[in-house]
Amino acid sequence: MSKVFIKSVQEAGIEPEDIRQAFEWLDWEHIIPEGARVFVKPNLTWPTPLPGVTTTPKAMESLTIVLKERTDHITFGESDGGYHAYDVEEAFEGHNLYELRDRYGISVVNLTDLPSETVEGVIAGKKVAANLPCMLLHDIDVFITMPVPKTHVMTRVSLGFKNQWGCVPSPMRLREHYAFDHKIVLINKLLKPKLAVMDGTYFLDGAGPMTGDTIPMKLLIVEDDIDFAEALS
Repeated sequence: MSKVFIKSVQEAGIEPEDIRQAFEWLDWEHIIPEGARVFVKPNLTWPTPLPGVTTTPKAMESLTIVLKERTDHITFGESDGGYHAYDVEEAFEGHNLYELRDRYGISVVNLTDLPSETVEGVIAGKKVAANLPCMLLHDIDVFITMPVPKTHVMTRVSLGFKNQWGCVPSPMRLREHYAFDHKIVLINKLLKPKLAVMDGTYFLDGAGPMTGDTIPMKLLIVEDDIDFAEALS
C-alpha cells in the first residue's frame, strides 16, 4: 500500500531529522539498498533560489546528509534551462550544489551534456517516444524526485511526476509540450521514481510554475509511490 508522510517543519526549513523521520516511517532500508546508486532530481528552474519555484538549498543538504547514511553514490542532476535561458551550472552554483559536492563527496551532473537515447512506449493506446540520458536509464538504482508543490499553467498542479520533465536533456523540450500528457507518463515509467521528497517549505499559487503567489507552508511531504503509469498504459 502506498504511503505519504507529511510533517510541519521549523522556520529554518527542512532539517535532516525531518527527512530521517519520514524515511524511517516509509521503511527506507527496503527502498534504498546499502551502497545503491541514487539519483536526485531537484527542481532548479531558475539560476538562483526562488521560494515556491525552486527546491531550497537547505532541503537538498538535509536529504544529502540522510542519504549518506546508506550510500556514498549520490548524484544530483538537472538539465539546462528551457530555450537556452541559462546553463544549469548557474543553478548548481546558485543553489549551493557545488558546495555540497565538495563537502559531502556527491556528484553533480548537467543532464544536457550526457549521452542520451530515445525510448519508445505505448501510453493510453498511443505510441510515444522520449529522449533521456543513458545514465538515468541504465546506471541508477534509485531515482528520487525532489519537486516543489506548485500550480502549473498547463497541468494545474506540479506534484511528484511533473518534475521528471526536466530530465529531458534538450533545452528545446518545451517544443514537445504538444505531447506532454503521454510523454510525462512514459518518462515516469522509464525512470521509475522510488521516492518523492516534496520541499513544501513554500508552495506556489497562481499561474505557475515560474510566477505566482509564494505561500510559506513549512511542510515536508514524502511519498513512496508515484507509479501511476501502469493504470494509464
